[in-house]
Amino acid sequence: MEIKHHPKPAFPLISCVCITRGKPLLLRIAIACFLDQTYPNKELVIIYEDDDQPTGDVVRRLLPHPAINAIMVARKWNIRLGRLRNLGIQSAAGEYICQWDDDDWFHPGRLDYQYKSVLESGLGGCIMRRWLLFNASEGKGYISHIRTWEGSLFCRADLLRSKKYLNRRSGEDTVVLDSLIAEGMIHYMDEAPFLYIYTYHGRNTWGYSHWKGLFRKGIPLSDEVNALIGKLYLFGNDGKIGSDRLTEVFKNIPLQSNG
Repeated sequence: MEIKHHPKPAFPLISCVCITRGKPLLLRIAIACFLDQTYPNKELVIIYEDDDQPTGDVVRRLLPHPAINAIMVARKWNIRLGRLRNLGIQSAAGEYICQWDDDDWFHPGRLDYQYKSVLESGLGGCIMRRWLLFNASEGKGYISHIRTWEGSLFCRADLLRSKKYLNRRSGEDTVVLDSLIAEGMIHYMDEAPFLYIYTYHGRNTWGYSHWKGLFRKGIPLSDEVNALIGKLYLFGNDGKIGSDRLTEVFKNIPLQSNG
């Protein structure tokens, strides 16, 4: 009997997992960033709780949508962010999973960049070691210092499903990333900080003292770039013109080591 080998799809499904609560305006930006992704085969898995009416209203306006899978779960006081992440990963249909936080901005090429980075490395996933920081209350932006930024994780689904996020409100993802790194599964991306704008808006999981330390370690950006980032964060990709401009800007900014 002849065994037929079916080729893998050129664009395997990527599931972006978004855990959200009580940030409808910011969630709309995260959803718009997902819909603007240039990678063609993608889904957004949104996990939210049944007592979160503002989020429910956003989701109901979207559905039905072929690329969005919204899952409402019963609110329980012993279920924190980590356990909700586990639920999102188990509910994802993709061959790859990308963490998609509900209060940040993502470049339209993020999935393309990270998928290609994984393929070229031959590893199971990748993480960004530089991204952009933005203090929305002051309109100031920074290139981050070098570290493994958990929120940028892009990884094969089977690897992530073999791990468990801790049932915590914050810091739930560090153990998972550390385990993947220890197993030699993660490629480091340093070259494209413009793919992700990690934003302080006053309602973040981590308080301002944490953010103040990050800003202090970062490389300040010019007023021109700050204005561009602020516009992108508030109004989305502006027909891709703004995000293309951001890409061009960072082709000319040297990324010297700052630790």
